[in-house]
Amino acid sequence: MIRGTNRELLILTSVVWLSVEQLKQIEQKRQEALRRLAARNDPAPIGESWNKHIGTELTKPYFTKFDYLFCFGIEVKVVILGQDPYPRQRQAHGLCFSVLRPSPPPPSLENIFTELAIDIKDFTHPGHGDLTGWAKQGVLLLNSVLTVRRGEPTSHQGQGWEEFTDAVVQSLSRNLKGLVFLLWGSYAQKKGRFINRGDFVDRGYYSLETFTYLLALKAKWPDRITLLRGNHESRQITQVYGFYDECQTKYGNANAWRYCTKVFDMLTVAALIDEQILCVHGGLSPDIKTLDQIRTIERNQEIPHKGAFCDLVWSDPEDVDTWAISPRGAGWLFGAKVTNEFVHINNLKLICRAHQLVHEGYKFMFDEKLVTVWSAPNYCYRCGNIASIMVFKDVNTREPKLFRAVPDAERVIPPRTTTPYFL
Repeated sequence: MIRGTNRELLILTSVVWLSVEQLKQIEQKRQEALRRLAARNDPAPIGESWNKHIGTELTKPYFTKFDYLFCFGIEVKVVILGQDPYPRQRQAHGLCFSVLRPSPPPPSLENIFTELAIDIKDFTHPGHGDLTGWAKQGVLLLNSVLTVRRGEPTSHQGQGWEEFTDAVVQSLSRNLKGLVFLLWGSYAQKKGRFINRGDFVDRGYYSLETFTYLLALKAKWPDRITLLRGNHESRQITQVYGFYDECQTKYGNANAWRYCTKVFDMLTVAALIDEQILCVHGGLSPDIKTLDQIRTIERNQEIPHKGAFCDLVWSDPEDVDTWAISPRGAGWLFGAKVTNEFVHINNLKLICRAHQLVHEGYKFMFDEKLVTVWSAPNYCYRCGNIASIMVFKDVNTREPKLFRAVPDAERVIPPRTTTPYFL
């Protein structure tokens, strides 16, 4: 028989049914709650958990001229970086893109909700723009520039905020594992160079090895291998999506990256198999009607932001009538009519391209006049997709060869040591 008050009896009875592991979890959560409570009551401007990331920034001359107020430190899981223009009165309350009720969600947040609805099957619009709940769950909502005049998102650029937010992004990326970054808008995307992408999504470990290995194969069998240029074989893109950082990490400088980008400029833009199968990275262009027009493109240059060269590496096939603006911000969406006309005019059997993730490894479209071949298995080490290569015995006989990724247990991360090849 257990003696005691009702409250004591309830506690003792509950403990009887808890395992040792459950008791440990309860104590762990209790300690975490106490730390969060202490951070809330911290009289200092920021909690202790933030000091390790940005403490040194607070004493620098550029920062001392700002009046600032921070919330307590949190365990950040996601960083959403952007620049909210705050077009209406009293919208700003310290969280990027967030507005307190009853203010309606700003256009920038509505765009984010639209993208979430596309990517997440069961996503439901919350009906308001208050993202306080996100922040409490570890989403850091950070403006690239922390102050603006109403409706003028660039009005306070160059005042010192950039140095601060760059330091925040860089430190979080370096010190927190499994962190996800969402860079919303072109200005925020420039901050990608501060993100250690190897730790971010486990991709990019072998980019340099893969490219140099392909170059070695090309050197050994120059008549058997053709390397086509894609949209990522450019200086701008590689500075954002990890290749530049990978070269810096492995060699301590950017020399390897510079040499590779010079090779990028010499890569082939398109190739023909038996004069009837066109191979290109992206797709078609409204500026190109014939194959001869592709042959006249000056390829020894950085990929331009628009025009025929840009379209060949950026465009995508889609269920549209003719042409439509691409959501990528470069290239075009093109449909069956455009594809059939191009194939007919140039006496082609097939257009073979890449550029888009296909979970099955390959996908035929437009009455099999076009095929997308995706050769990166388990993309970003998390998509779980199959990959493929396409084998052509002749122009009428094609056979996809499917393959999967190396299991995680067998994948080896290269050591981060300096090798003198590019010093």
